[in-house]
Amino acid sequence: MNKAYDRVNWRFLLKVLQAYGFPAQWIQLISQCISTVKYRILVNGQVTESFPSHCGLRQGDPLSPYLFLFCMDIFSRMMIMATDIRLFDGIRAHSVRKSFVKFSPNVSEAMGQEYKSILQLNANVSLGTYLGTPVDIQGKKTQHFTFLLDKISQRITAWNHSPISQAGKLILINSVLIASIAHILSVFLIPTTITNKLDAMLARFFWSNCSGKGIAWKSKELLHLQKGAGGLGLRSIALHNRSLLLKKVWRIHRDSNGLMSKVFADQPLHPGSSIATLRPMRSQCSWGARGLLQAEKLLLTNYSWKIRSKSRLRAGNERWVHGRIPLFGIFTVRDIRALEVPRLTNQEDLSIWPFTTSGQYTTKSGYYFLSRNTDIYSMNSPLNSEFFRILWGLRIMPKWKLFLWKLYHNGLATTANLSYRGLASSDGCPNCNLEPETCQHLFRFCHLSTLAWQTSQLSISSNVTPLVSFKDWLIAWIHYFYQQDGYNGHRLPLFVAILWAIWQGRNQKVFNGIIPDLPLIRSLQDKGIQQHFTFLATPTPQLKILNEAPGPPGFLFAHFGLTFSGVPQLQIQVDGSWKKSSPLAGIAWVVDNVSTNAREGQGSCIYAELALVAEARACLGALLWAQARGYYQILIYTDSEILVRSLIHQATQPISIAWTLNDIRILGQQLRWCRIIKANRQQVQRAHELANHVRLGQIPMATL
Repeated sequence: MNKAYDRVNWRFLLKVLQAYGFPAQWIQLISQCISTVKYRILVNGQVTESFPSHCGLRQGDPLSPYLFLFCMDIFSRMMIMATDIRLFDGIRAHSVRKSFVKFSPNVSEAMGQEYKSILQLNANVSLGTYLGTPVDIQGKKTQHFTFLLDKISQRITAWNHSPISQAGKLILINSVLIASIAHILSVFLIPTTITNKLDAMLARFFWSNCSGKGIAWKSKELLHLQKGAGGLGLRSIALHNRSLLLKKVWRIHRDSNGLMSKVFADQPLHPGSSIATLRPMRSQCSWGARGLLQAEKLLLTNYSWKIRSKSRLRAGNERWVHGRIPLFGIFTVRDIRALEVPRLTNQEDLSIWPFTTSGQYTTKSGYYFLSRNTDIYSMNSPLNSEFFRILWGLRIMPKWKLFLWKLYHNGLATTANLSYRGLASSDGCPNCNLEPETCQHLFRFCHLSTLAWQTSQLSISSNVTPLVSFKDWLIAWIHYFYQQDGYNGHRLPLFVAILWAIWQGRNQKVFNGIIPDLPLIRSLQDKGIQQHFTFLATPTPQLKILNEAPGPPGFLFAHFGLTFSGVPQLQIQVDGSWKKSSPLAGIAWVVDNVSTNAREGQGSCIYAELALVAEARACLGALLWAQARGYYQILIYTDSEILVRSLIHQATQPISIAWTLNDIRILGQQLRWCRIIKANRQQVQRAHELANHVRLGQIPMATL
């Protein structure tokens, strides 16, 4: 495989991708990924100069196996073609002898020796591995997964002497290290001992310097939190492992014709349900089956149901009202009346994953669900989510974002923090030696810092509110600059640059013995601003699907019917009016007859849990109204882009309106010509006014 990887021709690979229909921009990105690699050779302990490559794929790159599969597919097709035209007559096997035999633990040693002599084979205690994963796991489970520690350790050791920033390490950990063992995490439930060691190893790599040493200023549990909750989004191996197993069970439930379903699943979840659950296992089932059973138990506990008109579910046992088991009070009755039910088709009860819009399970949503139940999440949520939303959305360098994150969590190596851990004999400020060097003193009250703030373009008096903590002071200024200037203002980057310059000036004194003064701080500040502008000038590719762009007015539409071309008999405006504070929504449609220029409209009040539900119900009501009056060529205007896109792309449609969308498609296909166009608010203004009138007056039915 090493030779096969090394000999892949780049031009051939790019031509194959082009033939498969990949966009040119995407192919260009792949070309940059495979052609910018450089190599170094270790000769007698000395590292040579780097040199480029002209062919081959990188070993260990998570992208390489997928690219190699394209080459293997073409090779397989060439072999089949060569066989068809009789260039090959097949392959003859010269030896069918087995390599070894494995006996059950129930076979005695004497019997095993007898079988070995008869078969003339050696006996092994294990079947080894297949595609990098152990096949038979017996005894202590930990010993079968220690190779994961070695695999991650080898990669970290190779990177330890490279000057990688902490922002870069975050990307390497999530995109390379964890991705390299993802196929094993998706098969087996990894023992807690191994996952804890892997998490500790990755956290140690994040905090370490080029020599492999460093201080973990914050716990790995905080690093595992999502960025919006105050963490860094570093994946927890245990949670990622369980989320991948949940994904596998979800596929087994949904794909009844798949091999895994045929082997492991045979019992329907409910009478008449198409979902087949895992069959009960014996007490001595395999370790892989145990992991799947645990994942299925968790999945079934959190399933939610989208019920049909004549549901067979037990009302008091299942989660069918907004993901909850109903308690049957006045609010429950209102919620039940707002549920969507199919009108034109007889659907079966649908099990959904309540943590995604589409109702389909995703590994990301599963990881988020599992992380919410951890102790560290419950203790730290919310950690000023608005501040972190602003922080990670800023257009500043990644190292500055990480610097602000450390400031918020007091994660810098100040002498006060070092002294608290017993790593420094004194906690005095290196600049003034008057007070302990806390973040409050260093960045606000130290004489040099106060002077730097007052003489800057921001003219901040950092020492006027001594009772305000540094964290609150930091949050207040970032909120202020964001509210005044937004993400693209120049004052917020300048604020961060001054903080960064103060810290760099302090480090000059600690590590180089250079006494910082105001000119040095200004020089470091200007250097940081220059780096910031260089960062902004670097183009970042905006990857968008071409057909997802809104396009000119009228170009986004869903078309149904027997023919694509036609002239509408009716032009219908549809709209829904919904407020979160009210359970009632208004829906309305206004009809313009093209031939008679007559106009009429109709609206009604319904229960709806979302604005999108009201928009979809208005569209369905208009179609039912037109069909009842014998019209067969209809043009509908709606200002809901999500509604139109959901009608076009059924695979990604929101589960909240799935059955209404199916009813719209069925009605549209029965007409000769039906087109639903995304319009602006002015084009549906009359329908909007009627829907508002119906909702505000809580009018059951109104006409124009």
